[in-house]
Amino acid sequence: MRISWILIIIILLLGASLVSSLLLSVSEAGTELYITQSACVLAIILLIVFYRSVMKPIRNITNGIDLLREQDFSSPLNYLRQQRCGYNPVHDAECHQHDGFVVLHDSLDGEHFDVRGGWHDASDYLQYLPTSANTVYQLLFAYRENPGVWADEYDAAGRPGANGVADILDEARWGLEWMMRMNPRPGLYFNQIADDRDHRFVGVPQADNSDYGRGGGKDRPIYPVSGKPYGLEKYKNRSNGEASSVAKFASAFALGAQLYAETDAKFAEELGR
Repeated sequence: MRISWILIIIILLLGASLVSSLLLSVSEAGTELYITQSACVLAIILLIVFYRSVMKPIRNITNGIDLLREQDFSSPLNYLRQQRCGYNPVHDAECHQHDGFVVLHDSLDGEHFDVRGGWHDASDYLQYLPTSANTVYQLLFAYRENPGVWADEYDAAGRPGANGVADILDEARWGLEWMMRMNPRPGLYFNQIADDRDHRFVGVPQADNSDYGRGGGKDRPIYPVSGKPYGLEKYKNRSNGEASSVAKFASAFALGAQLYAETDAKFAEELGR
């Protein structure tokens, strides 16, 4: 607000100075005086328009940036910690430790892969590569653009206590490590864990007793990335390609490899393979 008044005063002083100078330099002729006065008024109007259209928006943007820097960025990270799968720090309990077995893959059907970790999705316990990969990328991007605004108040497991790493990087790594399990070898990409049978259970994650044909609370199905429409029952998705999900793997791994190169070269190398 102080800057606004200073600019207004400067504009008025410049306008008054311009009026005085022009009035002293012209003759007493009425026409010339009228033209001079009109030019001065026009100059003042143009200065005011310049301030309102250029300087004021710039000031508003600056104030907005300052306000953004003062915000508490912990809420999204608190939410993600609450959604952690494998080990949930909010409940201080392990969950979904048997995941999972492959379905709808001709050569791997029924085979077990360790895909523990990641985040539960959409207020249930299903897990999806597209949403998780996007979350990971946005976390990494936010850190890259503003590394100095992120606190270190939690450890890598999501428990209170600093560990020398920004909390946003801890959370991004939690997602990246899960994504690496969802891409266990070159050319093999998993897209989803569990399905709508999950919705039969309501409760805390460590008590989940959903039965996917192997007993309540046992391993859950893993759906591969596929270019074909599929589903276990009559409802099928409309998939017609693998590029979208595979690109999400690639973009998150690439940005992660860049950001972790200085703090954890081994992990960055694994992401870059």
